[in-house]
Amino acid sequence: MSETTSTETAVRAQPMSAAEHCAAAENEFTRAQQLYESGESDVEYRRRMEWASMHLRIAEVVTGGASLAIEYAVAKEGPAYRGVGHTDAGREAWAWTELLGRAR
Repeated sequence: MSETTSTETAVRAQPMSAAEHCAAAENEFTRAQQLYESGESDVEYRRRMEWASMHLRIAEVVTGGASLAIEYAVAKEGPAYRGVGHTDAGREAWAWTELLGRAR
């Protein structure tokens, strides 16, 4: 029976926001650093670094997509567009607010 990390479980359970992917990348980097410092498995270290890198790439894509969706909505509806809260971008903004609030 293999141990499943919380990151792997979260990825399968539901879509993650860019903020959640950044937090997951930070966790993977921390675990990789611990493995490196303890001299444990190079294979596990590389796997953790690959997961962290993947999370950062996904966060970049999600953020770019959210920005594009907002720009499109504003261009379509005009500068007074107030419907951003009804898009996936609204969830993304909420997730970043939550993440940054915990970091303080």
